[in-house]
Amino acid sequence: MLFRSPSPAAAAVAGDPLLLAQVDVRLTAAERSLRWECLLNVDVQRRSVRELAIRLPPQTQVLAVDGTSLRTWEVAGDRLLVRLHEPVEGRWQGRLRLERLLDALAPGARHELTVALPQVEGAARTTGVVAVDEASRLSATVAVGAHDGLMQVDPQELQLKDVVAAFRYLAPPPPATVTITRPVSELRAQIAQVVRLGQDEDVIAVTLLPQVAKAPVFALDLLVPETWELTDAGAVDEVRKGAVADGLLRLTLHLRNQLIGAGSLTLRFRAAPSIPRDGTPVERIDLRAALLPAARQVRGQVLVVAPRAWALTAGNASGLTGAEIDAMRHDSAVAALLGEVKETEEPAQAWRYLVSEGDAVRPAVVLRASARARELTLRHEEQVLVADGALKRTITWRGDVRYAAAPSLTVLAPSALDEALAEYQYSSGPARRRNRRWASLARRLQRQT
Repeated sequence: MLFRSPSPAAAAVAGDPLLLAQVDVRLTAAERSLRWECLLNVDVQRRSVRELAIRLPPQTQVLAVDGTSLRTWEVAGDRLLVRLHEPVEGRWQGRLRLERLLDALAPGARHELTVALPQVEGAARTTGVVAVDEASRLSATVAVGAHDGLMQVDPQELQLKDVVAAFRYLAPPPPATVTITRPVSELRAQIAQVVRLGQDEDVIAVTLLPQVAKAPVFALDLLVPETWELTDAGAVDEVRKGAVADGLLRLTLHLRNQLIGAGSLTLRFRAAPSIPRDGTPVERIDLRAALLPAARQVRGQVLVVAPRAWALTAGNASGLTGAEIDAMRHDSAVAALLGEVKETEEPAQAWRYLVSEGDAVRPAVVLRASARARELTLRHEEQVLVADGALKRTITWRGDVRYAAAPSLTVLAPSALDEALAEYQYSSGPARRRNRRWASLARRLQRQT
C-alpha cells in the first residue's frame, strides 16, 4: 500500500529555489546499533542556494557528512545544516552517515523500533530507495514490519546484493517498524571420555566436539564430577568454577576466539586412585559422564581403562548403553586418547549415551573391581636323544604368566629322576604381547641306558 505523507507544496513563490530530492538509504541493523548510509541528490532549480537543511530521524547522531562544495555542517536540534562554499544551482550530491545506539540484548531478546528517513527540508518532491541489511546475521537479525508509504521491490531489480529487503518511495514515508533480534546459539556436541583407573591416581581425558549454529559462543559450560581436578585446559583461555549441584561441578570454559561451526577441545583431569595397591576388592567405583548442559543434544562415549591385573564388572547404570570396545577404538576422538594408555593397562568397559535438552537423567554407572587370579599357560616340549650308549632327555616348558608375577615355578617329576638331573636353566624376558612374561625352564635329565 502506497502512502503519501504531507510534503512541502510543489508550488513555489516566484524567485524561490525549487528543490527536487532523491534520498537513497541503506539501513544496517547490528546488535547494538542502527546505521543509515544516505546518498542525497538534490536538483536545485530557479535559484541557487548556499545552505541546505536536512531533517534527521529521532535519536540519531551524525557520524559523517560529505558533499559537493561542502564548507561546514552543524546539527541544530533535529536538523542538519549544510553550508556550501559557493551558491549551487543544478545538481548537488552529498553523503550522510547516521547512527542510533541500542541497548544490549540478551540472547533471544529483540528491539521493536520505529525508523524514520532523513528528509531535505523545502523539497517540492522527494523520492528514493531504501535497502535494509544486517551487519552480521550471527549477531543480529532484522525484519521489517509495517512500512506504509514504502513499496517493496526485488533487490535484484535495484542491483542490490546481500540485503534483507528493498523498497521504493515516491513521497516522504511515515516511520516504518523494524525488529532487531539477537539470535540464540544452537549447540550440539559429541563427547569422548576415557577414564584410566590407577593405583596412584585416576586420569580422565575428555574431548569435546561442539557444533555451534545460528550465533557464535565465547564460552561453554561443562558439568564434571566434583571429585575431578582439572590439570590441562588445552586451548581454553580461562576456566571458572561455578556451583556444585547433584555432585556435579559447573566449569565455564572461556574460549580464546568465538566458536561458530565445528570445534574441538580436550581437557584432562585427575582424581583419587580407585585401585588399591594391596589387591583388596573394591565394591563401589562411581563413574559419571561429562555433560554440556546448554546443548540441545549430546552424544557421548565413555571408555574405562584399568590395569590388566584387575577385572571390572558393571553394576547399576543409568542413561548409559553398553558398547563394543573394539568398535569404539575406531572412533577418531577415542583413538587419540587411547594413545596415552600404558602397556600395563587395557580397555575394560565401554558405554554410549544420548542426552537431549530437558532430560533429567545424568549418565552414570557403578563399577566393582577385583584383582585377577594369576593365569599360567605352559607348553611341554621333550627331546629324547640316544647317543654314546646313553639316553638323554631334554624337557622344556614355555609359558605365559598373566595378571600377577609368579615368584616360583614348581615342577613335579618322579623321584627316580632326581639323580638323573644333569642341568637346568631358567630365563624370562618381555613378552611379544603387552603385560606378559615369557618363561622357559629346561631341565636336562640324564640316565645310563
